[in-house]
Amino acid sequence: MRTAFSIKNRLIVIGFVSLVFLGIVSATGYWGTHRLAGLMEEIALTSAAQRNEMKADMMRIALHGDVLAALQAGADLGAGEKMAGIRKEILKDTEEHASALNENIVLNAGLPLNQDIKDILERTRPAITAYIELARSMVHQAFDDNAAANARFSEYINTFRILAGTMTALAELMDETMKEAQDTGDAEAKVIRNTILTIMAIAFLVLTAVFLLLIRSITRPLDKAVALANTVAAGDLTSKIEVVAKDETGRLIQALKEMNESLSRIVGAVRASADSIITASREIATGNSDISQRTEEQA
Repeated sequence: MRTAFSIKNRLIVIGFVSLVFLGIVSATGYWGTHRLAGLMEEIALTSAAQRNEMKADMMRIALHGDVLAALQAGADLGAGEKMAGIRKEILKDTEEHASALNENIVLNAGLPLNQDIKDILERTRPAITAYIELARSMVHQAFDDNAAANARFSEYINTFRILAGTMTALAELMDETMKEAQDTGDAEAKVIRNTILTIMAIAFLVLTAVFLLLIRSITRPLDKAVALANTVAAGDLTSKIEVVAKDETGRLIQALKEMNESLSRIVGAVRASADSIITASREIATGNSDISQRTEEQA
């Protein structure tokens, strides 16, 4: 005898299984979104650091242009209002460029970047400070003592080149970090996509199999019940009905079995009554015949 497992319970189970797979897909999507969000944040931070570094490098070059402009102006112009105006303009540009250079480096230092970039930033800051101070000194000296400023130009250009090398290494590291983050993001996206597709494929196969089994478990007993009902309707009460399930369809077949047995008993009783009536009719007919014969003999 099979264990009772009603159609209602089967539908509940398949609904539960569907919800489980839906939850797994949702959880996988959430996990993937969380991972990608972290990578996107890293890419955004590195991108911001790259922008700050590019601005700082532009200010480094602009500050270099201020030094060259001051040396040229100090050599070509003498004293006077024109010299004072040019000196004021160049000093103003120098301070603006120096402040912007330092500001962008400070902005990068405040970002939660990876340790390799932070290490280079720490090494870069003293070099930038030294370069800014030397550039300011060169600009002032170019107007006060142009010859002495030119004599220090080799010292200045060495500092400029050292800083350029350090900032180039920083830019290359940022580019490499950005590329690694993008590659990691692409790989993670591919893994997440494949994971979700795999889970969806498994869910489709499992649910399809469960649905087919459910349909079969419902339709086969119903087909049997319909065939039994048609047999009884045709007047054949000799079918042997076996009940193997205890669910709704099993109870339906059990009811058909009991109906078939009840009808068989009724038909048997009717036949027995008919046989009795026939026997009694025959006995009455025989009695009537005997009475008629005696009557004729007496006459």
